Amino acid sequence: MSSGSSSNSSEGKVKNFLDLDLDIQEDDSKLKTVAKVFGRLAFGGAKEGRKAAGEAIWYGLTSKHDKDSTIGMIVHKSHGIIFGDIDTQSGGSKDSEAWKRSSEYLENLHPHGRYWKSYSSGVRTYSSDAVDILCEIDLDEETFEQIEKDLPRTFPSLAYFEDPDVVNSMRRVLTATANQLPDVGYVQGMNIIVGYITLHVKTETEAFELLMEMMLHPKYNLRSLFLEGLPGLIEFCQALEKIVKETDSELYSHMESIGLGSFIFAYQWILTLFTYSMPFDEIAKIWDLFFEHGWPALFNAYVILILTNRNSILQSDFEKAFEIVRDAPANPPTDFAAQVASYRLSREHLGLINGIVRNAEEPVNESPILDLD
Repeated sequence: MSSGSSSNSSEGKVKNFLDLDLDIQEDDSKLKTVAKVFGRLAFGGAKEGRKAAGEAIWYGLTSKHDKDSTIGMIVHKSHGIIFGDIDTQSGGSKDSEAWKRSSEYLENLHPHGRYWKSYSSGVRTYSSDAVDILCEIDLDEETFEQIEKDLPRTFPSLAYFEDPDVVNSMRRVLTATANQLPDVGYVQGMNIIVGYITLHVKTETEAFELLMEMMLHPKYNLRSLFLEGLPGLIEFCQALEKIVKETDSELYSHMESIGLGSFIFAYQWILTLFTYSMPFDEIAKIWDLFFEHGWPALFNAYVILILTNRNSILQSDFEKAFEIVRDAPANPPTDFAAQVASYRLSREHLGLINGIVRNAEEPVNESPILDLD
């Protein structure tokens, strides 16, 4: 297939997927950068195809949207394509270092789940039959079909996730969550988090409770990432951009100059808490810190991953720099968790992160069908 044909195919796919008008004003470089990054995330084929995908997303933006809602729309509608790219998940291909480390971790698994639960203060405790009760409620057809589509995409290269009992447990926890939090429902990416949780707990109820703590506890408020428009996700990406800009202005200026100034590229890191691309053993260490310290621990990790690759990024154009930041979680530094634990964000940056978490709090629409113990 010629590059022109590939380009047209990619362009048409994005246009149809986003279902947007083509009449826009091409005067917003920030949105164009976002679109460019998502073109790379969504399509991993030939350079011409990725370029066309990015341009198609950009040309599909309409002037009737403000910046935040437009970015939110791009993220929300594009991430379905992105999470269909299963080869880059933590399992990775079977010849990758990430796959080897994750497989070894599965063979020597430790029960982190109970350790994590001890830090969340038990804001929500559900009855032992909670999942059974919630799974009796039928999901709408679209949600049901999306969960069924995503289950086999969850760490597909790892045999553990081929076990029908494991798959059914994930299905039930995701179904229960969608019914318990109707304003969240099911969003792609939740399957990967649930898959990782199931490794560390003994029962579906424990998996459901831990996920509810992550969603609803004010220390974590993961729910804000998955609400319609993904508001918390957008704010976190913007916060990371600000932190890197104020921490290393030279690095940020270079990233901005090559078209990587929008930190929307970190969206997978944030939305899945690294479960999408980091080796399992490293995820466990970072989650330990997350449950103990909340989001500042993850921002330590984000900043360190970027700064660790500083010299390589400074010597790279957009294509190469994007590959570096995309693959950074799969190849963390040897002492990554120790660096994350010892890194100190400024008081201002801590206030920024905690302010986003607090401001994202709003009345929770939990299903009245399930009574809390």
